[in-house]
Amino acid sequence: KDLVARLLHAQSGDPDGPFVDLNCAALSEQLLESELFGVERGAFPGADQRKAGLLELAAGGTLYLDGVADLDLRIQGKL
Repeated sequence: KDLVARLLHAQSGDPDGPFVDLNCAALSEQLLESELFGVERGAFPGADQRKAGLLELAAGGTLYLDGVADLDLRIQGKL
């Protein structure tokens, strides 16, 4: 699947855009949400700086979510 995703990205309208790959099964629900959507400064104790999410980082390119079908339905709904 990864190879096909990279091939599709290479053949897309903007192959120079970023290719961001995420193995969804490797992360807990809370960590996955932070990775996808990012964190704003002050959102919770210890969040002392803004962190861009993978959705933002993949803008203009491809975000490949490996194992997205195995995610909790709440996270799938947010996507």
